Amino acid sequence: MTSTGPVPLTTIFTQSSNCRNVTSSLEYVDGTNYISTFSATDASGWMSLGPEDWSTCYPSGYDTQSYFSPGECPSGYTTAGVSFFSLGNEVETRAICCPSGYNAQTGESLPWYSTNPCTSSNTDIPATASFTIDGVETSSVGTFGINAKGISIRRQSTDFASATCTGISSPTSSGNGTYPVPAVPAVDYHPEQRLVLESGLRWE
Repeated sequence: MTSTGPVPLTTIFTQSSNCRNVTSSLEYVDGTNYISTFSATDASGWMSLGPEDWSTCYPSGYDTQSYFSPGECPSGYTTAGVSFFSLGNEVETRAICCPSGYNAQTGESLPWYSTNPCTSSNTDIPATASFTIDGVETSSVGTFGINAKGISIRRQSTDFASATCTGISSPTSSGNGTYPVPAVPAVDYHPEQRLVLESGLRWE
């Protein structure tokens, strides 16, 4: 078996305008199939940012379960959930790129956690959701959080020797941070431990 490393994302990717529209439908728990109705046997659903076919909304090589390294956030995205990890003599910065106005999620138990790591910081988004449970059609009108797919990036000080990275700062400074970042204690990294915020629409 041939193994491949992470895909680099070193140029700024710009999405098309329809990628920022909020869908009025729901998304299956696997993060790929949008629907307007679902039955009681389906796992979960939630409001999600973007069109039904979101494949053109992200850089080539994008996958909800992987990361770009070295990576730059797309245009219109900001860094969220930034963390620093000591890798020998290097310090690696890991972050999730979320659409502007969205934050990193903060609850690993949420069914949309692995595919939608971002959630709207505006909690007053009005929406009407229609769904069918056991043959009975129901509508719910209210204000809901909107979830969004994020882009995971990682970088080390040697990746961009003279680059200034907007939105990623050292633990002791604010604003823009210039690499290399200060040394931090070694930590044990567990891929399943990521940042997440309880928000969004869910039925079970």
